[in-house]
Amino acid sequence: MKKIKWTKKNILIWGMLTVFALMVIKIASRSIDNDIKSLFDDCEYSVGTVKTFFIPNNPPRPYLRYKYYVDGVEFEGREYYKFPPREGVEAGERYIVAYSNKNVKKSVMFFNYPIKQDDDFEKYLEKFKVNPPR
Repeated sequence: MKKIKWTKKNILIWGMLTVFALMVIKIASRSIDNDIKSLFDDCEYSVGTVKTFFIPNNPPRPYLRYKYYVDGVEFEGREYYKFPPREGVEAGERYIVAYSNKNVKKSVMFFNYPIKQDDDFEKYLEKFKVNPPR
């Protein structure tokens, strides 16, 4: 295998490639953050049911599929995680889902707000009036 000569030109090229890659990563993460923030600017809540939660032994990342209803119409959400939201998430469990009023297909499931009893949803809605989740 041939060794790379670290001339000024090679160092400059590698430095520029590294800076470019970091800029792309920063812009992509900012775009995702903006999507999530815009979701919370004008959102409503529903009860979502976990359909699938899969943690592979190696990449790709863990993912979750869930369904929720808006005005009687079923929607499906899908999320990918670097780290699982918590251990013990099972298909059939219910949690609060926030969805965008502008695009009801944009949603996020909150695992720290489980729906164990039928009146839990109403209790959370009252709580969110004072302190909405973010």
